[in-house]
Order: sequence, then structure tokens, then C-alpha cells
Amino acid sequence: MLYGGARPFAVSTPHNNDNYSGGEMHTAQRKSQTHGILIVEDDFRIAEIHRAFIEQSEGFAVVAMARNGAEARELMIRHGHAVHLVLLDAYLPDVNGLELLWSLRHEHQHVDIVMVTAAREVDTISEALRGGIFDYLIKPVEAMRMQQMLDRFRRKREALAARSELSQDRKSTRLNSSHTQKSR
Repeated sequence: MLYGGARPFAVSTPHNNDNYSGGEMHTAQRKSQTHGILIVEDDFRIAEIHRAFIEQSEGFAVVAMARNGAEARELMIRHGHAVHLVLLDAYLPDVNGLELLWSLRHEHQHVDIVMVTAAREVDTISEALRGGIFDYLIKPVEAMRMQQMLDRFRRKREALAARSELSQDRKSTRLNSSHTQKSR
């Protein structure tokens, strides 16, 4: 499929072999521990490479793909609850990736962001780090580096979930013990 302004990305998932239409969401709930990813990339070839790799990585699924900032914002409004990680290109046709980073950071605090950029963009990487990105990947992204990032993301989310469960268990224990003491 040739890429042209309004042409969709070609996206196939185990659940959907239709073309991506700029707003279509892919099922990210294949497993209970699946982490949903939004890919924001204007080059359909790069986006497709990222999608294919992510879909092969256990515990991850591409929720949606956006070609520009406007699509990314719309998809986050509609499907942000299913997105845990955004792969964000530093250069998009309608907005600077850093501007979109700050916007996403402000509007969707639950989402981690990975900036995808060229090697010589030290200023971009520095500002993105100040913006709280989870990681950055340098184009062309190597499969091993992508896998390292995904593994680190999974470990972080698992640790946060375990910590949250532990905190909830402690609260429940305290509530139960205080309730038992009051009823004596």
C-alpha cells in the first residue's frame, strides 16, 4: 500500500485484518496483563515495523496508530483508557513531538511516553527527559533495543501493580482490625 495523505496505515492484528482508518482501535485485551500502545509516527513504514515487533512481544498490543498530532490527541480522548505507553516520533507534520509530549503529559498522566528520534537531536532528548519520558529510542530502532525498553516497561508496571496490591492489602488489614476492635 502506498502512503498518501489520507491513505490509512495497513494494520493487521490477530483480531482485525482491516486497514487502519485513523481512528480504529485494536483489541488490546488479548491477555489480562496486556499493555496497550499507541504509535504516533508519520512514516507508515516505520510505524508498521514498530507495530509488527510490538505485536510479537508477549504482553503488548498496539491499541491504535496515529500519523500526526491531531490523530494522536483524538485517539487518546477516545481510547486513552486502553493506552499505557505511547511511542512518539519527535517530528510530525502538524506539531513538534515535544509539544505533543507536554500535551499528553498534562492530559493523560497515566501514560508513559517513549520518544523516537534521530541520534543527533541532543536538545530534543534533553527536553524530552525533562518532560518525564520513560525512555527514548534512536532511529533506526534496533529490535534488541525495542525489546529492552518493552521488558523494562513491563517490569516497572508489574512492580507498581505489586506495590499497589500490597498497599491495598495493608489498608484492608487495618480496616478489618479496627473494625474488629470497635465491635469488642
